[in-house]
Amino acid sequence: MSTVYLRCKGVYPAGCVTAIEHVLYRQGITHFEYDVENKHAKVVFEEETVTVEQMLKKIREIGYDAEVAGIDEKDEW
Repeated sequence: MSTVYLRCKGVYPAGCVTAIEHVLYRQGITHFEYDVENKHAKVVFEEETVTVEQMLKKIREIGYDAEVAGIDEKDEW
């Protein structure tokens, strides 16, 4: 498994975070955490199931902006 840290912009109410979380789980991620104070999401995923580019595209499709803040490949989640 890998972990990507996403910096999210324009995500204010809890409903926005929930919308992003749901779209990513539909993409096949295995874990999602959001740090409201720092506006960062931690996403754990299988590279064989979904790519970072696919996740970013889906987030943008639902009207939010996100960029990669960091990647940890092959986590022991």
